[in-house]
Amino acid sequence: MPDAAALTPPSPAAARLARIVSLVAELTRREREGHAPPTIAELARSFNVDEAAIALDVRTLTQLGDHADAEWLLSLSVWQERDRLSISSAGPFRRPIRLTPEEM
Repeated sequence: MPDAAALTPPSPAAARLARIVSLVAELTRREREGHAPPTIAELARSFNVDEAAIALDVRTLTQLGDHADAEWLLSLSVWQERDRLSISSAGPFRRPIRLTPEEM
């Protein structure tokens, strides 16, 4: 019989956290490979969300830098020019993390 946690869909907060982590990793990878920054619309399609969700994720990520416990965010560079978005990480935040259901 399958584990009940495996059948439970992730909470909205867990799904959003996973998207933000994936967003940072994907944009960091794209920058390292020399690709032009994507538009917010392209990212929204890629992550299967609307543009407002991507904008909120970026706002959340940048606002986290105001917290004293967020030293790891110092490795991030975030900029937006018109509708293009660039996020890159020079630190340990380069690859998407994998959380177990218990950690979510």
